[in-house]
Amino acid sequence: MKTLWNILVVDDEEAMCESMAAWLREDGYKVDTAFSGKQAVELARQKPYAICFMDLKMPGGMDGIETMMELRRINPDTAVIIITAYATVDTAIAAMKEGAQEYM
Repeated sequence: MKTLWNILVVDDEEAMCESMAAWLREDGYKVDTAFSGKQAVELARQKPYAICFMDLKMPGGMDGIETMMELRRINPDTAVIIITAYATVDTAIAAMKEGAQEYM
């Protein structure tokens, strides 16, 4: 039997967030979406997520790395995958150092 994890998709660009969530839902996963780091943290306090796909650059005071750090404080077992169009060596190192499973 296929394990169906709770997945959280976080991206300030609603179209990107919803399209990734729809793709995962088509495969049968339970997916919630958040359009800011703050909203992601609020959702993570309500239920545990096995995986979080997160944009790196988000406005509103919490970028992807800061949000990831807070999510992992709430649930250390959450696997975080950082996705960005603005990759740099510095942000890749910071993300992996703080516990990201992947950086794309």
